[in-house]
Amino acid sequence: QELKQNKNRTQVYSFTDMLSSASATIERMEENLRVTQFDTACIAPVLSMAFKQVEKVMNVTSTQSAFDEINETSKALLQRLEVASEVQNAALSDGEMHVAEEQMFTKISVVEQLVDLIKTKF
Repeated sequence: QELKQNKNRTQVYSFTDMLSSASATIERMEENLRVTQFDTACIAPVLSMAFKQVEKVMNVTSTQSAFDEINETSKALLQRLEVASEVQNAALSDGEMHVAEEQMFTKISVVEQLVDLIKTKF
């Protein structure tokens, strides 16, 4: 379902599937090690490190969700820019230069905010 929603992604990984697979692998390792005479002390640090890496992966914010707020803000700013342009064009056609000038300053302010957002994003 997630792959259908995100067609640009080449691979989508399910953390649930990853954890289930890891759990099954560890259970098989445990079963095999119980019937052998191997010293398992050397394997314990590897498993510990693997669990720490899984924890780090689970805590990482995806790129898309990190940019969601910036994208929403930029959409709102673009809408404000459109409205200001419409008001400015109406004012120019009515001969109200003062209103048109105010809208130009509004547009400049909005574009400056957009530039700041783009700098933040990239």
